[in-house]
Amino acid sequence: MKKPKYDKIVFRDDKPSGTALSAEWDDIPYIASTAKERRGFQTQKPRALLRRIIEASTNEGDVVLDPFCGCGTTVVEAHSLGRQFVGIDISLYTVQNVVRTWLTEVGLEREQIHIAGIPEDMAQLRQLAKDDKFAFESFAVELCHPGFKANVHQRKDGGIDGKGVLLHPIEEWEGRNEVIVQCKGGPPTIDQVRAFAWNITKPKSNAIAGVFITLEKEDWTPEMKKIARSAGKFKEAGSARKFPRLQHWHCSRANLRNREETLFEGLPSLPDLAHRGDGKALRKVEISVEQSDFWKGREE
Repeated sequence: MKKPKYDKIVFRDDKPSGTALSAEWDDIPYIASTAKERRGFQTQKPRALLRRIIEASTNEGDVVLDPFCGCGTTVVEAHSLGRQFVGIDISLYTVQNVVRTWLTEVGLEREQIHIAGIPEDMAQLRQLAKDDKFAFESFAVELCHPGFKANVHQRKDGGIDGKGVLLHPIEEWEGRNEVIVQCKGGPPTIDQVRAFAWNITKPKSNAIAGVFITLEKEDWTPEMKKIARSAGKFKEAGSARKFPRLQHWHCSRANLRNREETLFEGLPSLPDLAHRGDGKALRKVEISVEQSDFWKGREE
């Protein structure tokens, strides 16, 4: 095998300045608890770290893909560096609210941020329920309340499709602090509602309340409402306010087209839930009993 011939050797005058990085990057500090960039996700990486990676591996105008974008550090930094970006995440709350909000803070208009794969009206949501029941369940759980998180594993889940955690446990109920969620894309059976009520009220359960989600309002029958009322109510920690332990929520209560602007409207009646990332208050949401007849245990 012949060795390649070189006509000449070129010595570059524009040698990089500075000190070459080592394999260990210890010059980027962690995100302080009061930092402006903190978004409440335990696995969030510093923007300075993502900036270094993107600058070292891409050029301006390139496309940066983050298939598990979480709170959006990668896509935000990609935009700041003049790169195009694609972010993918399983969480409706993350994509619609955390990432989009952060991108608008760094200069993008909402109209410039295209979000694909999220139903924008009830017709699309009905089609999703028909085509992929697991995708519908995940979507509906997080559509119902920004504090709810859908299960990662959706088989053999005991009828529980997601949950949220109260900011303050209910001590008089043995410190119970979970709100469990079940979701059905079609009319549920009486037995399914009874089983869900048992999951809430049974001994040695950590659930203080549960929300049963249906696609349509009409899927919840008078007999099911009686089962819900029989589960009783619980009192909020440090307050006299009472909440039904088993509640029904249907998807038409949400504004699908402008969900990020109406995030805290049409919610189930619950005490404050903890943020799914850092466990701090999600947001103070006041839903008085007088303002929410739907959740008073009355038949509609």
